[in-house]
Amino acid sequence: MARRKSSWSKTWREIERAAKAAERESIKRQKETEKAYQAAIKAAEKQAKEQYTHNRQGYVEHQNQQIERLLKSLGSILEVGLQRTFDFEKITSNVLSIPIPLHPGQAPTEPEIRRYAVQKSTPTTLEKFTGLGKAKRIREHQALQKEKSKQYKYAIGGYQRKLAEYNKKLDAYNEAVETKEAAIALFREQLQSKLPAAVKAYFRLVIAESPYPTSFPKKGQLSYNAETGELILEFDLPTYDAIMPKVKGYKYIKTRDEVQELQLTKTNEREMKTLYEEVIAAMALRTIHEVFKSDAMDAVKSVVFNGMVDAV
Repeated sequence: MARRKSSWSKTWREIERAAKAAERESIKRQKETEKAYQAAIKAAEKQAKEQYTHNRQGYVEHQNQQIERLLKSLGSILEVGLQRTFDFEKITSNVLSIPIPLHPGQAPTEPEIRRYAVQKSTPTTLEKFTGLGKAKRIREHQALQKEKSKQYKYAIGGYQRKLAEYNKKLDAYNEAVETKEAAIALFREQLQSKLPAAVKAYFRLVIAESPYPTSFPKKGQLSYNAETGELILEFDLPTYDAIMPKVKGYKYIKTRDEVQELQLTKTNEREMKTLYEEVIAAMALRTIHEVFKSDAMDAVKSVVFNGMVDAV
């Protein structure tokens, strides 16, 4: 009896040891899982901070590049104008804003009658010898012919409606093209005759299409004297504040998470004022150059450029 009790005690101790070992292993795994989870959180936070810093630095680089591009475009105002080419045919075609409808494309296709033809019915062997089924075959053949004829008439009707609509659109297109071509031809004749209204409209488009930065105004007045060939331009000029950068650049301070504006120094301000004056002078020279270079009809003998700045 005592021996049996000792055996049960031994078994129970083994069970307890196994349970404690399993509990320790479970606790160990929980700690490892928690450690891995915390590490993942820290890694994600680090990655997010790095991405945030990268984005802020990218923003600053973009802003600085914008300033660089602006200064480059301002410095090349005259060069861009000198490189312009002018196509008299294209310019005179664009002066008149006569809307042209879209071409209707290809005409609709007429239905083919052969697609609705019914093949001749053939009698069966039984019908040939006995005549049985002949009447039924003839009725069915005639019914099929009637149905196909109906389908063809319906298709032809649809085709005719589409063709009428197509011809209507094509006529409208051709009429608009002819109207615009006639108007363009008349406009070119007026230019060759140096009609003041035509000459002003022509040079107004030449100047309007001159590529300037978006901050530049494109407003002004033109007057033309056909007897003297003098073209007077009243040209709106951009203000200093409208086109010149307000700061030297930008800098990102990581420790304070702050984008700092780099203020212009006295030297920078002098350089900016000099650049602005050069831009204004370049606009005058460029505009006069564009007028003479685009003057295919030799209408202009002299140009008066009056630049005006809308400033308080």
